[in-house]
Amino acid sequence: MMESYEGTYGEKKETAGQTKREEEIALAVLIGLLVVALFVLFDAFSLALSHDEGVQEQHAAQVPNTANASIDLASSYCKKQGYQLSSGSGPGEAVCVFPDGSKCEVLAFFRGSCQYPKNKCTDISPASNAPALTGKELDKGWYFGSCNQKKKNTPGDWAHLMEGTRSAMWYRPSNETGVSCDC
Repeated sequence: MMESYEGTYGEKKETAGQTKREEEIALAVLIGLLVVALFVLFDAFSLALSHDEGVQEQHAAQVPNTANASIDLASSYCKKQGYQLSSGSGPGEAVCVFPDGSKCEVLAFFRGSCQYPKNKCTDISPASNAPALTGKELDKGWYFGSCNQKKKNTPGDWAHLMEGTRSAMWYRPSNETGVSCDC
């Protein structure tokens, strides 16, 4: 049973009990609408994910194998340098064959970790105005620099790697920094 009374201006006022009940009903309706909205969003998201997976599978079937693309690029580089290309020991492997008969795996040659001619920079003397090798560089076992940037006091057993690239460096072949060369 609802109780009401007349306000000072003649309007009908409801009791606090009825107002609280209406607030509870409104809150329940609002929660119900939120739950329905969450279900709709979840279904839409699930549908979008399943569509994306299908698109990704179709795309994967159309994209060439990146390992083969890298080998193709490296093989092309070997040929452009004027060297012979030969098949490697395993399927999909290729080697670059140099005029002296030495060989290098095409990806290693392309990346600069295998060079031809081998160690072409080792017999270069530092320029008279070249800076001296620092203790830090000696401890690291390498420093950046092209063939003509050999520093004074560079040990005689150090080799040069990746000439002609921004990563050209002088390094200790047996260093522990992970830089290695089968030059």
